[in-house]
Amino acid sequence: AETLQRMALTQVVEHSPLNSRLALQGQLLVSPAYGEKTQAYVAKLARLYRQSPDGKGYAQRLNEFLTTVETQHEIDVTLFDSRAGIDETSAAAVTQLKADVSFLFAINTSQTWDAYRLLFQHLRRNRLLFQTSSDADSGEWSLRESLHLVSALTPQEAGAYVGYFEKLQENSYDTFSEIYDEDAGSDADAFAPAPDAEDAPHSAAKVMWNDALRAFNPLEQPDLLNDSMVHAAFSDFLIEATALLGVDA
Repeated sequence: AETLQRMALTQVVEHSPLNSRLALQGQLLVSPAYGEKTQAYVAKLARLYRQSPDGKGYAQRLNEFLTTVETQHEIDVTLFDSRAGIDETSAAAVTQLKADVSFLFAINTSQTWDAYRLLFQHLRRNRLLFQTSSDADSGEWSLRESLHLVSALTPQEAGAYVGYFEKLQENSYDTFSEIYDEDAGSDADAFAPAPDAEDAPHSAAKVMWNDALRAFNPLEQPDLLNDSMVHAAFSDFLIEATALLGVDA
């Protein structure tokens, strides 16, 4: 534990260059995917996925690592970015880290909904994942209530894209219904949000498509992160995210 604390404090994170370039009120700390010395990314993943000598699995060790980093640096909010699709890391992030919020990104294609539907059908086989649990450290937590959809690359409602977001919401509700309870009328504890429920997992926050952000490189082009650009692309998502995370916008 002492070694992990020392490593978390001195070796794991660095201050982002954006802190000075954008004159932020807080501080951004970044933990890169691979280290500065060896850059042995694949070898590090292989070691992480193996069970440790003391019998701890990957998800447990990942959780201990994140908790230690948060404690050592007094972090208010941790954003954990896992790659698209389901691998060991993204699966652990969604199902075992007890995250306050897991944002699931989507575009309105059949591939998107087929993939999420298969995932939800698989998760539904283990009913424990959908029961609200309680422990001394984190309090009550429910996997399905932690999920929240994000409409990625949302086009402007014009031409062929008129009705795009409405259709995405319909498909989202149909897909998320796989993890909702069927009947809320006779069971007060049932989790069965209405199609128009704004705080439900299927209710999507928007990230708008913005052509200026196609080659996004804020380190070399910090001017891209101006108020008008951020508002145009991310305002709806940021309002939703800050409310869910309980932080000031």
